[in-house]
This record gives sequence, C-alpha cells and structure tokens, in this order.
Amino acid sequence: MNQHTFTINSAERSLCICLTPLHVLIAQRVAELHGIVFDMGVYASAVNDTRQQHYFNAMRGFCKRTAFELLPPEPTQRGLMKYVGLLQLRRRMVARFARFGRFDVVLSACSISHHLWALLTASRPQRLFTYDDGLLNIQTDARHYRKTTTGRQRLLLRLGGIRYFTERLLTDSLRHFTIYDHANWFARTHRIELLATQQDLLAPAQRTPSQVLKIFVGPSPEQVDEVRPAMLNYCSANPDALVVQHPRLPTSTIPSAAALQSHLVLEDHVQQLLQSDPLLAIEITGVESSALVNLAGLPRVRVFTLLPPTPAHASRLEFLRQFGIQPYART
Repeated sequence: MNQHTFTINSAERSLCICLTPLHVLIAQRVAELHGIVFDMGVYASAVNDTRQQHYFNAMRGFCKRTAFELLPPEPTQRGLMKYVGLLQLRRRMVARFARFGRFDVVLSACSISHHLWALLTASRPQRLFTYDDGLLNIQTDARHYRKTTTGRQRLLLRLGGIRYFTERLLTDSLRHFTIYDHANWFARTHRIELLATQQDLLAPAQRTPSQVLKIFVGPSPEQVDEVRPAMLNYCSANPDALVVQHPRLPTSTIPSAAALQSHLVLEDHVQQLLQSDPLLAIEITGVESSALVNLAGLPRVRVFTLLPPTPAHASRLEFLRQFGIQPYART
C-alpha cells in the first residue's frame, strides 16, 4: 500500500482530531469521500457550548468512539513562572491524551496550538494526514506563513514533552486535504468539496429565486476600526439583514434589529436554507473570513466585503476577488 494513500486497514488504529466546527465539516467530508470510519474521534476546545456540542456529536457519524476534551486556560503568571506554568501544562496535556493510546493513522487539523501538538505527540502516528485550518492556509500574509519555530521555542516544547510544532506538520503530513482551489501552506494537497455540490443547490429549471435573504457577518475586533464607516453604512441601508455576531465582539457594536439564531456555523446554516427553499437567494456581507470564501461559490449566493477599495487594501481585495467576493457598494 502506498503510504500516501488515505486508506485504513483493519489492523490499524485510526484517530480523527478536530478543534472547531469547521474542522468537523472538513473531516466529515474526508471520511465520506474515502469511506472511512475512525476508531476514535477527539474534539478539543476551550469552549463548551451548544454549538461545540452539536459538532462534537456529529463526529459520532464517522468515529466509533468520541471524546470531548475541554482545554484548560493558559497560565496567567508572569516572568519565569509563566514558562514554568507552560511546561507543567504541556506535560499534563501529553499525559492526559496518552490515555487514548497510540494510533497508526491520524487525520488532524493543522492549527498552531500546543494542545493539538500535545495530542499528536501522545498518539505517535505512523501516518499523518492533515486538513485545512481555514482561510489561514491560503493567505500568504497570515501567521501560518510568517511564523517559524525558533530553537528556543522548540526547546521549550521538548521540555514540556511535546515533539510536534508548525514545521513538523508540514513535513510529516503525507497528504493535506484542502477545501480551496488555491496555493496552500502545505505542498502535498488534495482538493475536496466542503459543501453540497452546486447541482444540488441550483434553482428549478426555468425559475429564478423570488426571495433574497441578507446576512451580515460581523467583523472581528481587529477589523472593526478599518470598516466601521462601511459597517454603519451597510446596517443603515439594510435594516432587515440578519447579523452573525463575531464571538469576540460585543453585540452593541453592530446596530442591528435581529441576530441570526442558529447553533450551526454559517456554512452549514446557509446550505440548509438553500436546500429547504429552492427559490431562495442569499446575500452575505462581511469583511474577510473563511465563511465568506467557503460560501462564495454556491449557487444563489452572492458575497460582498466591506473592505474599502483603497490602495492599502488592494492585495486583500484581489485575494477575495479570486473567489468571487466583490466590494460592497451602497445602491
């Protein structure tokens, strides 16, 4: 068997690792496309709410056993004690994850996370396969590309019992599953479709959508200042738009009448809306996120960005245009 082929024989123990709802969607598609059921599925998160539990439960559809791991917070000490706390935390994480045993084949997220690296260290895979963390995998200005693990950082990881780090994921991954038709952080990539096929979501023949639902994806705290005028302009012109609030942004930041109520991530929610109503069209407006890019190629969906069309944002706008995302213009 070619070790790069994503197959699992009956003698191999297999593990699937997810850290976010998007990870579950991607891992689920990989499992479906390859006819694989993992022996173990681990969902590791610092948050335990209705949304996280929904996607953790979804892992039971492609994993024989599952475990939800609530991750502890980072040490709050300062100075030398901070590093002592980190070393202790990392060793505890490796020991905690070691109870799952060793796995021959692992499908893993590729996040920059010492919790993930601790889980990989404990599982000691002979064959490692990875999948996208999100938009960071294809943004050349993202920290995935800028970040390198220094010798000092590697030493601190080793002292904490962790043998994995960013660059090792790049070299050890035999195949990386990507949901983007774009140059990736990983070299050995295999493209998969995340959502339903476009044919499934087309409007009935000879008929056009008769209703338009507008959804506004709130900016992250880091994006608010650069788009505040455009955001206020959008909310004023589209008071009927449903808002998907960024989890780290106070609700009062966006003057909107209604929030989109769903325990699903936006990709899942939009796909279900389109499947339930073949005459529904959806307009999604936001700034710059994986959800915007993931949804931009679907039939009956138009996606816009509030990034101002200025020279300072030219490269980011060009990146979004490659996926069919256009600057929002008030009509």
